[in-house]
Formats: sequence, structure tokens, C-alpha cells
Amino acid sequence: MQDSLDPLSDRACRMTHAYKTGIKLRETLRDGVCLRAAVSEVTIHMEHLEDGYPSWHPAPDSFRAMLRLFIYREITGDSYRTLETYQELAEPFGLEHVPDEAVLSRAWRNRFDDGVREYVTVAAHYVVKEIHDYGPSVPAVRPKDEVTDSKPESTDDDEQDESGGAEFSDEQIHRTTRLARNHGFDGFDSGRAQNASYEDTQFFELQTFMGMVGCGTAQGAARFQFRRGGRVWPAWGHAPASGQAIRARSADRGLR
Repeated sequence: MQDSLDPLSDRACRMTHAYKTGIKLRETLRDGVCLRAAVSEVTIHMEHLEDGYPSWHPAPDSFRAMLRLFIYREITGDSYRTLETYQELAEPFGLEHVPDEAVLSRAWRNRFDDGVREYVTVAAHYVVKEIHDYGPSVPAVRPKDEVTDSKPESTDDDEQDESGGAEFSDEQIHRTTRLARNHGFDGFDSGRAQNASYEDTQFFELQTFMGMVGCGTAQGAARFQFRRGGRVWPAWGHAPASGQAIRARSADRGLR
């Protein structure tokens, strides 16, 4: 059984403050106030939130204002690209202008630490669930199933920004690489020597793995070998050359 959260810890205080923010937002929305006004007026409890940017950082945006903007975003589920078009949010939230999507992505990943991101998502997702369960109807609020047993939307956007695609679990990667090995490349023959240190299909298994985890050759090969154990695996990003091709290249270089 997991230990309960220490009620005096910083995280417990952050969680309490997050729910207080969410409860106040819910009550304000029930009074008929629009979402933009509700977020602009709600108390942001800063006592246990740390700005990841130092005071000398050139970012001009207020930390408190950015918290309001991201709480709004987690309630609506808007993408960074969509959010940057809502310049009408800037003044009520305390910003000179709504930053572009690159700045928003960096702020979520670099300016906000785990505690700040948790504060934002707990407060916002509480509002989403309460609105769908008990009303009133607020068209801007995202569907409830988007915040139930799922990662925060901001995190999903950042993963898309960094890797250009979705993340895969270890089980999915393992299954896909094995399917590629057993069915996709089973009949491949590069003409390499019989005493080669690794089989041809191992190269394709490595390439499949690197494509799914979205990392470079050296890092991908190291991660792949760590997961697969002590077998010898190819450690470069090009197809294994046949003995004939190697001899031809050696002749061109005068190394035969």
C-alpha cells in the first residue's frame, strides 16, 4: 500500500491550492461569469510554485499571467497554435500579448516544473469534470473524457513538437520490432559472410526501434542494446554492406 501524501509537504499544499483555485473557478462559472473573466479573476496561489526562469531571464511574460493562460488552455483543450490567435485573452490575464506557440511550448516544458504543471492541470481538470457532471453548460470547456485517465493536453502537444509523432510504449515497440523481424524482413539476404557478428534482420529490428522512439543512431543503438541484452547489434545508421560492396569500396580507396 502506498504511503499517503504528507499533509505538510509542498506537494500537498500545492494540491490543496490547486483544488481551491478549481473550486473558485467552478463557483464563478455557476454564477454566469464567462470563462475568460473567471480565469482572469481567480486567485492563483503562488506560495509553493516556482518560476523556472530567473529574474534576469529575457522572457517578458508575467509568471502569474502565464499560469492563468495555461489554466485556461487546460480547461478548453486548445492547441498552442489556436491559443496564440486569442489575443483578446492578453489584457485580462495580465499579458502584453498572447505568446506564439513556440514560446508557449518552451514555457510549459522549461519554465514550469512538475509541481507547477500539476497545479495547472489539477485546477483546470477539476473544473472540466465539475462542469460536465453538474453544469452549467460552458461551450468552451473541453470534453470530460479528454481529462479522465489521460495525460495533460499540454504534454501531448510538447511530445508532438519534439518528436513529430506519438509516443509508443515499450510493449508496442517490442511487438512492432518483433513483427518486423519475423514477418517483414525474414527473407532478406544481404550476401554478407556467414561469420558476421550480427544477422541481417537485426539491423532492420534496430532501425524499426529507432524510428519508433524517435532518436538518433548512437542513442538509439545504445538504448536498443540495453533493452535487448548482451547480443551484438549494429551501431550505425546505414544498411549492412555485403562483402562484395566492402571489397569494391576498399578497391576505390586503394586498400584492397
